[in-house]
Amino acid sequence: MNQQQQQGSIQNNWELQQDGQVNEIDTQINLEVAYTWLTSALLLVVLFNSFLSLLLSSLTFGLSFRIPLLFLSVVHLIYLIKVCVVHNKTRAKTDFDCCFEMTWSIGLISYYSCLIYFVEYHRFQIQYLGMMLCIYNAIWMFYSGVKLHKKKSEKQQFKLLGVFAKLCFVIQITFINLKLIDWLAIHWLYAFVLIWLFLFVAIFLELISLFNLSAQINKYFSSNNVGVKVQMGTKIIGLFWICLFFLSFAGVPTYTMINLCIYLEEEQGRKNYLLAIIISVFYTIIYMAYTIYHKELLTLFILNLHYFSHINEDRNQDRHILSFPSSRSQKKFIYSLKENMNNKNNIQDYPQQMIKISSTYYLPDELVMKRHQTEVNNNMISNKQSTITEVAVQETTIKQCFNCFQRQSCVVYMPCGHGGMCQECALKWYEQNKECPICRSNIKAILQIEQIDEQTVKVIEIIAQN
Repeated sequence: MNQQQQQGSIQNNWELQQDGQVNEIDTQINLEVAYTWLTSALLLVVLFNSFLSLLLSSLTFGLSFRIPLLFLSVVHLIYLIKVCVVHNKTRAKTDFDCCFEMTWSIGLISYYSCLIYFVEYHRFQIQYLGMMLCIYNAIWMFYSGVKLHKKKSEKQQFKLLGVFAKLCFVIQITFINLKLIDWLAIHWLYAFVLIWLFLFVAIFLELISLFNLSAQINKYFSSNNVGVKVQMGTKIIGLFWICLFFLSFAGVPTYTMINLCIYLEEEQGRKNYLLAIIISVFYTIIYMAYTIYHKELLTLFILNLHYFSHINEDRNQDRHILSFPSSRSQKKFIYSLKENMNNKNNIQDYPQQMIKISSTYYLPDELVMKRHQTEVNNNMISNKQSTITEVAVQETTIKQCFNCFQRQSCVVYMPCGHGGMCQECALKWYEQNKECPICRSNIKAILQIEQIDEQTVKVIEIIAQN
């Protein structure tokens, strides 16, 4: 019987170890994707503001427009190389999305090359290539829409949104080209219609982000709970980062477009954008510094987004997403972040209900029921030994604090699960010792509990956190 019990205990520990390994893998993949999102947003802001600064420098100092066009060509060439590397790592035999992406990038680089020549020779016919790219993007968007209809998922929705953005971009540069060769008899204000739509969306999202940020700050100062304030502080940092992100597209670009349209239409607008260039450069530096300084908290903020509730779909493809810096430094960041996450948990990271095993020991109810079911299935229950849930039923009430014997015990130390103290004694002990008074393991959090029934307690809040 002892040998059977030992085998059952080994099997239980093996199952818990397997669950822990699965959760560890899921956590690492989520962190990789979140870090990729953070890096992509930083690169997008840096590249956009760099192109804007080059364009404004051409307008202000009379430089050739070939410089910003060459910058776009190099960026899209790097993007094409990235697509090829990702496709090579995934080793997919029939990846039509990758084929569409590569063909679009090659066509756009060719269009940029023609634009560089068109800057000096306006008679060069490049409008037909722009029209072909528009038709190609429309076909690509139709294909993505069909895939979304067959397989409805958030990943396909993001892909369709990306294809739509590329279609709008190609249509906009085609409009500008047709206006320059007088194929469109419209004002410059209408020729930039899609850019104005993009700026309007950016301004709208900026206002929404500012409203959410102000509401979160108000909740932060009105709350007296330390654990809730820590959670809100992370959210405030993330919302402020989102505000900075949208402001990079809604600030200087809007000012530039208004003056540019007036100048092109009536030649009365300002052509000196030196102040806008300086603001754009300093803003990029501030955004980079803020993102790098708060990269751990921002990654935690991204992990709490709705997208990561569905991140289990197509896990293997997410592993091959490229990002900067190198994969070695990325793994180092992920491991350091996983260690820091233990110090920044909120109440959702702990069990909501626990089973009272004894007056000083508690276990999460899911873990208790799983162990109990394993014991029953393996027929390892003897008349001389009770199961873990039967032991839990034997003690029906939460006893008094074993330290002061005056107040009722109402706390649980995590992650060991020991308890038996009242809140006042637990906090006094925690101020002097960061170890559990029973098992001497490190305390990461102290949970306040409330009894629901004879054997179940509910976690109310976090009263202390290491």
